[in-house]
Amino acid sequence: MRVLGIDPGISGAWAIINVNPNTRPVGVEVQDLPTVPRGAKGNKLSGTVLHQTLAAKVWDIAVIEHAQAMPGQGVVSLFEYGRTFGMLEGIINSFYLPLHYVKPRLWKKAAGLIGLDKDMARAKALDMFPEMIAHLRRKKDHNRAEAMLIAYYGSIGVV
Repeated sequence: MRVLGIDPGISGAWAIINVNPNTRPVGVEVQDLPTVPRGAKGNKLSGTVLHQTLAAKVWDIAVIEHAQAMPGQGVVSLFEYGRTFGMLEGIINSFYLPLHYVKPRLWKKAAGLIGLDKDMARAKALDMFPEMIAHLRRKKDHNRAEAMLIAYYGSIGVV
């Protein structure tokens, strides 16, 4: 089974893991979500590029971290986050494959990350996928690690 995991947001990522019948991950591919400039106000998700990229991949189900408001998040950033989340839903649904949502606390609990900082996601992902060290070198690669862990959560049959 091949599971697509998505950490949503402008700085998010996607990962596809391949799991053999005993749920041991045997392969992973990970990339940042593609973005394009949005004028002077930063970047936005490139839905076209993401759709083309995922259309060239093979996967059976998708798991996305469920979008939610964060304390102290401004109205504009919340709107942009929701917009990106909706685009991701639309792109995934266009492939007519199952889409599951997971709350952050659920996949983080399964990964043993509750109460830990985001950088610990990189350490956990590297424990599971040591061959991915080149993709998780930078501190900001925690989004890639989270996408990998979300995909793994989906692969163990708890969604």
